[in-house]
Amino acid sequence: MTRSIVVSKCERKSESRTVINTEKKRVYGLSFHYKRPWILASLDCGEIQLWDYHKECLIRRFGEHQGPVYGVDLHKSTNLFVSGGDDRKIMVWDCYKSQSLFTLQGHGDIIRTVQFHHEYPWIVSASDDKTVRIWNWQSRNCICVLTGHNSYVKSASFHPTKYLVLSASMDCTVRIWDIGGLRKKTLSPADALPRSSQMFSGDDAIVKHLLQGHAAGVNSASFHPTLPLIVSGSDDNQLKLWEMDETRAWEIKTLQGHTNNVSSVIFHAKQDIIVSNSEDKSIRVWDDIEQTANLTSRQEMKLRSYPPGHPLNLQAARFGSGMITSSRTFQEEEKFWSLAAHPETNLLAAGHDSGIIIFTAKRVRPAFVVSNDFLIYAKGHELRRYEFSNQSDSHIMRLPSGARTLSYSPEKDALLISTNPDGQYELRKLSEPTSPPLYPGNYQSAVFVTPNRFAALEDSRKVLLIDLHNKIRSNFSLLVRADAVFYAGTGYLLCRSEHQLLKIDINGAFVAALKIPSGSVRHVVWSRDMESVALLSKHSIRVATKMLVSQCFIEETILVDSAAFDEIGVLLYTTLSHIKYCLPNGDIGTIQPLEVPMYITKVCGDRVFLLDQDGRNGVVTIDQSEEASVKLHSIWRVKGSDSSRLSPVAAESATELLAYESLRKGNILSAEVSYKQTRNFERLSFLYSATGNLPKLSELMKTAEAKSNLSFQLQSALFLGDVEERIRILEKTGNLTLAYTTASVHGLVDVAERLANVLGELPTLPIGKAAPSLLMPPRPVMCGGNWPMIAALGQGEEVMGDEESLGQDEEVMRAEESNVARVST
Repeated sequence: MTRSIVVSKCERKSESRTVINTEKKRVYGLSFHYKRPWILASLDCGEIQLWDYHKECLIRRFGEHQGPVYGVDLHKSTNLFVSGGDDRKIMVWDCYKSQSLFTLQGHGDIIRTVQFHHEYPWIVSASDDKTVRIWNWQSRNCICVLTGHNSYVKSASFHPTKYLVLSASMDCTVRIWDIGGLRKKTLSPADALPRSSQMFSGDDAIVKHLLQGHAAGVNSASFHPTLPLIVSGSDDNQLKLWEMDETRAWEIKTLQGHTNNVSSVIFHAKQDIIVSNSEDKSIRVWDDIEQTANLTSRQEMKLRSYPPGHPLNLQAARFGSGMITSSRTFQEEEKFWSLAAHPETNLLAAGHDSGIIIFTAKRVRPAFVVSNDFLIYAKGHELRRYEFSNQSDSHIMRLPSGARTLSYSPEKDALLISTNPDGQYELRKLSEPTSPPLYPGNYQSAVFVTPNRFAALEDSRKVLLIDLHNKIRSNFSLLVRADAVFYAGTGYLLCRSEHQLLKIDINGAFVAALKIPSGSVRHVVWSRDMESVALLSKHSIRVATKMLVSQCFIEETILVDSAAFDEIGVLLYTTLSHIKYCLPNGDIGTIQPLEVPMYITKVCGDRVFLLDQDGRNGVVTIDQSEEASVKLHSIWRVKGSDSSRLSPVAAESATELLAYESLRKGNILSAEVSYKQTRNFERLSFLYSATGNLPKLSELMKTAEAKSNLSFQLQSALFLGDVEERIRILEKTGNLTLAYTTASVHGLVDVAERLANVLGELPTLPIGKAAPSLLMPPRPVMCGGNWPMIAALGQGEEVMGDEESLGQDEEVMRAEESNVARVST
């Protein structure tokens, strides 16, 4: 049995998250937060910066180091982080404080790396003084010094699970240290008793393995998260992969490709890949490490789509005020110095001469397609089927090449699979999982448009219609250059061009168009009745009709991952950190947060079906008590569903929605009835004030007095300009000074004298030249009644007079009261 390793270029269309500009300051160290979307960066200017890469903003700066800061690490379970740099100091910080908590001193030269232990309160540090030190950050003492290297130690790290330390040095060696003796001498996890350097013994840490083979100094070395593997990167421009057991360690393979010093190398925490960066201005991804029993060093390395010396191009958006301003290619511009992998997700980060790039080495969004009551999705190299009704999950077939996108024809049970970023497609019959697939060819984009035809974008101006036997049935030319096609209903296509989205039929005839920013639409989601479509971009969603008439536009500050319409056309969507909703009128809100990125596959009533990046299905039930849920359900109720299932909370929300829509259409009477039904006196008083209905406002003030609602009573008195009522309310609430001031300013001498006798010590009143006047609401243009509307008169009809119109208004108001009462009950 052997292990094969293949080197590949990171996909050109990698889903880069963001690029962070550190103002031309070199980034030497990086560390991801375990739970929050934060990344910590140490710079050559002596500063440490904490960034939120979801919101793309700087959170805090830390600046006590004198000189460059080379190493930084965030603690797994606390808010602490540790840093080390050119000033020979190790500083421990709190993320929420700008000043360090304490400093550890003992190294005699530059400190290159620092790291927390996963279990014990230990910190390991590597220094140019040729030593590795282990510190207890609770007792603030050095508890072990590892000596043996003959030159600068460039990196040191703990093993993820075992009591081992890995160090890399400019003496061309990598050492594995056994610190089991130190653990045995630890009296408690806190290691509370201080130790002095005289208490160190040779049993605390011993060299278990010495790895020799590099021809120049070793800059970086890393343990594999789960396997007994080690990778190292050196100034000889090479990476070496090693395996170890309890008795020995040996070299497996030398990985060549970099043309300058290898700065950093790591194993990815979630994927079977090695990532390295170099002073040759490139990042390289070495992947497909198959887990088998034994290893051999005689296997030949294959370079796939990655000519030697070709730097990795990472298309990413430049960071600027939370908005995407331009694109940038990291090629022949910056040298890379540091790498970090997120411990829980697929994110990677690389530090270079002027900032940080955060990206994913492989596509993280799982390929899936929804058809009626089931989901077809790709999980690694496996195609699976998930039933929404009974939440069962079953295997369909194996996909040797994986899947990037899926398009499904339910009538023919046929699946069109995009297998790689170069446009290779496979056509498979799901009812015949063992039969060999058809290979239509390489296309920019392809999707089913009829049950037995799929459209393939051969080049930017030509679309082919291909049947299930892989025969071209017809073709047509486009009027514009397109780079992708999407499904738009049976017999129709959406074509994405540089500045617009076109809807055409399968004969190439133009149907509709919508202007969009260049290349902005990434995914297209249709409602179940095919009347609405959601166009998903990186940071926004545009909802339009099937004729591409824009209805609303949603803009987010972080990445938009997925979306789905529910039964009545309400859009639910996910960002990197939340599940949100968008109502048909454009109102948006948050349903609940997400711990990890998830993709909505279907919405059924109050259940939201989700798929994560690892291909695991889940269901979220929307809490009926949440405001967001109430609004969603209110829409469903108002649109004519069974009112007997309406809860009191949903009924109230439905009535509020009716009031909102009534005001939008100028139906003042309907809005008044709705506010009365929900006892929304604040909005009702504002409505009376805006429409000049002062008698009803006065009645409303008396109602507030009867209910002892003094705050609302005072508000109504302000709207009415009733000074005496305001003074009476202020007296009742014990605000005698305000009551005296109000009476004096408005010339109520008798009341002012009475209050002065009670107060004794009087406040000093400002003396003005102009006489005081009441602040009254502006006089409305139209008092009472609905907004005027143009009536379409039939033959023999006449325009009603004022008295008849008022009579009709009363009838409308009674009818509205009856309708609202029926909905609420």
